[in-house]
Amino acid sequence: MSLRRSTVWVLLASGLVAALLLAAASPIPPVHAQAKKLKIGVIFDYTGPLAGGGSDLHALGAKIMIDHFARPPKKGGVEGYKIEAVYADAQSKPEIAINEAVRLIEQEKVDMLLGFYSSAQCVPVAGRVEQLQKFMWITTCISSAVLENRNLKYVFRIQPSGGSSA
Repeated sequence: MSLRRSTVWVLLASGLVAALLLAAASPIPPVHAQAKKLKIGVIFDYTGPLAGGGSDLHALGAKIMIDHFARPPKKGGVEGYKIEAVYADAQSKPEIAINEAVRLIEQEKVDMLLGFYSSAQCVPVAGRVEQLQKFMWITTCISSAVLENRNLKYVFRIQPSGGSSA
């Protein structure tokens, strides 16, 4: 396995585990506590120019990790929570990414969002998700504008920004 591919796996696994821990630490309404299910909205660019630019590979990695933890009987979830993913296509367009994020939260009733490839999507989506007070775990967007000086409480990213010298 190449260094780049192993780095992607580590980032995705770390992101999923951290997101699950964040979601488990957040107050869960009684309906969800009884069902013990974590519903994750996954948004990537499955179509459009960003899909071929790498978004589809990040989406595949996220799906592999979610399937790994959701697969019964060996795993079957995390900390007793069944994992259910709902997938959405941002179509390489920021306005579609925003609409899909809101749809997943308001209509599909996801507990959190995971994914995103383009910083042009992450910046506006992060602001909207923050207003809705749901967790957003960014797996790719590297622009410092996504998080810098925004005081976001519900939006997280594990990798350094593009302007960081890490």
